[in-house]
Amino acid sequence: MNEISEIAVLCSRNSKIEIVGIVDRSSSSKGYAGIPVVSEIGLLAQCEAIVITDLEEPQTAKNNLSNIFSNDRILAPRILNLSHQNDMEEVET
Repeated sequence: MNEISEIAVLCSRNSKIEIVGIVDRSSSSKGYAGIPVVSEIGLLAQCEAIVITDLEEPQTAKNNLSNIFSNDRILAPRILNLSHQNDMEEVET
């Protein structure tokens, strides 16, 4: 878990967004603020979209997720500077 993940969780509390889980391969935590933390995306319930919060290798995360989700379902904060990025600011809350 990192700061961007924590901010996303906090922001979701005041919106119509439901976070179904957090994927973090390095975390030993089982949950955060009532949200499950898992090591692999396949362990999560189905979701409509995914938000990238990886600060170390965000482009790699985006490329890997592109094999699972269509690009219009992969969101990220602009600060990550991803190529072919769908900015979170475009999402209705």
